[in-house]
Amino acid sequence: MNKNLTIICSILVLTILATAFQYVNVLKSEIVDAYSALKPANGHSWSEMECTSGLCVTSDNKVGIGTDSPSTKLEVNGSILASGTGDVCNGAGKCLSSVSQTNVSAGGTNPTCPAGLAIIMKGYNGVWYMGTNTSITSWSQVVCGTTVTTDGTPLLVNGAHTNKNCTDGSGTVVSSGSNNMCRFNSSSCHSGWNQYLNWSTTTPTQVSATASTYCANTGGFSTCYANTGSHSWANAVPESTYVCIEAWSNYYDNTSHYGSTCISNSVHAACQSSGNYTYARDCGSTGYAVITQIGCY
Repeated sequence: MNKNLTIICSILVLTILATAFQYVNVLKSEIVDAYSALKPANGHSWSEMECTSGLCVTSDNKVGIGTDSPSTKLEVNGSILASGTGDVCNGAGKCLSSVSQTNVSAGGTNPTCPAGLAIIMKGYNGVWYMGTNTSITSWSQVVCGTTVTTDGTPLLVNGAHTNKNCTDGSGTVVSSGSNNMCRFNSSSCHSGWNQYLNWSTTTPTQVSATASTYCANTGGFSTCYANTGSHSWANAVPESTYVCIEAWSNYYDNTSHYGSTCISNSVHAACQSSGNYTYARDCGSTGYAVITQIGCY
């Protein structure tokens, strides 16, 4: 009897120990998994990893300084001071050393950058601004450089298109002195583009005026002609002009022609008398030089 009882007790003890061992292994696994998910990176304390707007390392290996939710590999909420002679570059080789800071004179309402560079930031009393701030009319400094875009080429003036957008549309990237624009060999900008200032190239247009007021005999000729001006690539409005024809005849005999005169930019006049003569003046429509190249953004 005692022997059987001993055997039964031994079996119960072994069963309890086996069950306990199983639960210990499960608990150990859960503790290890929890620790692995929450443990900080090597070299940092637990308090640093708590993300209270100090130094924060997130579970997806992003680092935030001054922010609890960094959106990139490194995000800093605050100023950055870099010392030494090193540079900061991205994977495409774009470096801060290519950005220049330019001083402008006091009262600089329209600061500019060297050719090929665009204004990235404007400074006033030690404070820097991105974009446009219409409340400030006098800038003290500007930061000039090129802006990296999704296609890897700089933005044109006003930031609506890039150099690549221009060349893909059969345009040519040209400088206006402080900004780059796209020059198209056409009379108007492509769809989705706008003209930048009045940058253009023009060729002359001929205009005419024909005598139609017959109180005076036009005699030898009845039409006058004139040409507009033109300009090579420049920030200039298209030239315009119009011409008038003035025909004179004898006051006593309107069929006796006295003469015809071409007059630029005058005004229409019905039959008039002057001494022993009568005259009339007819003017043609205004003509404009033809745009053959146009600057766009």
